[in-house]
Amino acid sequence: MYTALVCDDEKFQREGLARHVRWTEHGFDAPILCASAWEALHAMQTQAVELLLTDVCMPGKDGLELIAECRCLRPELYIVMISSFAEFEYARKAMQNGAREYLLKPIKPEDVHHMLDAFVGWKAARDTTNVSVDQNAAAVMQLLEQHVVDGIT
Repeated sequence: MYTALVCDDEKFQREGLARHVRWTEHGFDAPILCASAWEALHAMQTQAVELLLTDVCMPGKDGLELIAECRCLRPELYIVMISSFAEFEYARKAMQNGAREYLLKPIKPEDVHHMLDAFVGWKAARDTTNVSVDQNAAAVMQLLEQHVVDGIT
């Protein structure tokens, strides 16, 4: 099962995403809910989160700062920004900081379902690529070990 974290200072938004999205149909446990960037960073350090949905505007540390820090903690994290701001500048900054998608509020459950499908496809492709790289690396190592006495140049 995958783990998602939803970070939004609006309780209604957080709980609505947890309640109205069919997380288990996409291979997810119930999402971790955080009301601030500080809570989200703590959860990221203690739990294996693979998908982050975060609001842009929150008191204290905003969502853009959060995703920049999360990208350092977990470069492979799939990040989705959620916001009521349709201005291009927010979306541009989100993408620069590593967000893959930008969903506008009010968020419809079907939009989240499409995003979760995209995440699952991305994860499957990524895992397949990692397996092939691991298999290729193992084959090269085996070849090197077999011929190390031959004087490799």
